[in-house]
Amino acid sequence: MSELPCTSCGRVILAATAKATGGLCRPCANAQERERLVSLATESSSEPADEVLDACRWHVERESHRYKQRALDHFRDRYQVLLAFLAANGLLSNPEKLLPVDNWLAFELRVRDLTPEGNELFRRCCDSWEPAFGQGHTQRHLVQWKRRLAEMRGFSSKPI
Repeated sequence: MSELPCTSCGRVILAATAKATGGLCRPCANAQERERLVSLATESSSEPADEVLDACRWHVERESHRYKQRALDHFRDRYQVLLAFLAANGLLSNPEKLLPVDNWLAFELRVRDLTPEGNELFRRCCDSWEPAFGQGHTQRHLVQWKRRLAEMRGFSSKPI
């Protein structure tokens, strides 16, 4: 197998990974995507934004054919848990419109889908939210979301 250095950090990666990510290792590609999402979430305008914050197709399309189903399953697993959390905490602007998701590949999370508090929480958490493959269906990856929400609402996230 052919190996190349990551164009960002120099880590040695497989040629197939370089081709799928534009020359980046997975951590650098994920960091670049998170930076893009953060900038979208923090953009302000005079009108309510309708920017896409995250879309399943972005995660699936960047994978090679062999791993597309795995990427789709991972996205679905982690977003099912996240959307349930957002709905339970009143952070979705119209949960009946967004849930249940019938077509995950076409799913997009937009600024308009979240309340202002939900958008602020997304902005605070999305840059470091990357559950490991196979762990998306668990509640463990929501710890930072729960802590940040408690902080935003004025509750201490540290035990007394």
